[in-house]
Amino acid sequence: MKVLPSKSPSLFSRKFAESLANGSKIGSDVHWGNEGFCVDLALHHPARPGDVTIGVLCDGCRYTAADDVVEWDIFRTGILNDQGWKLKRIWTPHFFRDPQGNTKEINKAAQDFIAGEKPEEVEPPMHTDKHR
Repeated sequence: MKVLPSKSPSLFSRKFAESLANGSKIGSDVHWGNEGFCVDLALHHPARPGDVTIGVLCDGCRYTAADDVVEWDIFRTGILNDQGWKLKRIWTPHFFRDPQGNTKEINKAAQDFIAGEKPEEVEPPMHTDKHR
């Protein structure tokens, strides 16, 4: 787990990332992206740790800064979707009512993403014969 700098750090996002890393062995970056369009957790791909499977959006610190939280959230989600993000959302009241269920849902979303990937076409290595 890596926590990136943020003007609006989220203790909830950090603790959830720690829980995923310890319990499910899912690595992540916390506060991925720029301040306006930050993904709270970017879950790492298990076979390619530099790649991201899904982004997790949490309600929290950034909401209090918006004039209209619903409008801002719809706009932010639309921008992130347009950039190719596969997103899941965690609402803290739901999480605290059912932490195991919410964690299982995020795990399932990451596994579904991985299972739905198409295998990359592997090109044979180019053979270079310097003696010709």
